[in-house]
Amino acid sequence: QRTNWNKQEAAQILGLYRPTLYSKMKKHEIQDGGKSAARRAAQA
Repeated sequence: QRTNWNKQEAAQILGLYRPTLYSKMKKHEIQDGGKSAARRAAQA
């Protein structure tokens, strides 16, 4: 949330490559909280 769900920026802050961040998000079942999450919530 600190990066407003900007995964590239979050990866840089964490010292990770972006694909590694995606892998860790999937492993820990962390869903994207950005625009796509808002769309999913609106459709539910």
